[in-house]
Amino acid sequence: MSKSRSGDGVYRRSDREGFWISWTDVQGQRRYRRTQATSLAQARASLAAERVRVEQARILGFNPPGEDLFSDVADKFLHYQQPRITVREFQREQLIVERHLKPAFSGKIAGIRRIDIDHFVTARSGKVAAGTVRKELMLLKRLFTRAVDWEILPVSPAARVSAPREPAGRLRYLTPPEMRLLLTECPGWLKPIVALAVSTGMRRSEILGLRWLDIDLRNPACPLIVLPQTKNGEGRIVYLNSDAIAAISSLTRFIHHSA
Repeated sequence: MSKSRSGDGVYRRSDREGFWISWTDVQGQRRYRRTQATSLAQARASLAAERVRVEQARILGFNPPGEDLFSDVADKFLHYQQPRITVREFQREQLIVERHLKPAFSGKIAGIRRIDIDHFVTARSGKVAAGTVRKELMLLKRLFTRAVDWEILPVSPAARVSAPREPAGRLRYLTPPEMRLLLTECPGWLKPIVALAVSTGMRRSEILGLRWLDIDLRNPACPLIVLPQTKNGEGRIVYLNSDAIAAISSLTRFIHHSA
């Protein structure tokens, strides 16, 4: 069987089934792929098709669309994302991909058009909040951008798709009497959490994940909390007022000593 790790060819792997092909892409990089061929002749035809794509890419200046399924590219995208984002962000992206994007975009990724993505946005807008649709569309756009970078697609069909507008939110602050009533109704363990949320604007997850080493009260003129990683993956500093300091000071600091 034709096989050469330094040249184009068809080969089998001892640890994998099926026929594999090897070729050089338009950038001069060695590529390997398992084919769906059931015979040597079919595998050689797959290799010839890849060589044609390389030649077309040289002529056109970019790779023409391939046969990749959207689901396969989505899996590759998640594999790429996992070491680059937080565990929580990855779980959120994985959920969106598996529950919403894969069911909506079956078949070849090259067959997806802008109108298909417009229909997806419209359909989702009738079921969930605009903010949720925006997050799903932004993730889909990142996936298509990555597919372009990987030369799976020449252009992204999602590039010019508009996200739905989010309705204007209502901004309202608790009055001092309302704040006192709220704290009165809270159980003891919840009071410092609520007080810290109201006085700093921190998210629930940020407060519940807070560590003593994140809190700096050494400088009375500028007490603060350092959040190493927030929802968007970046750190930020939260400056504390007297109410926030009082809430933190009401907590008992437990130190675990191992035996």
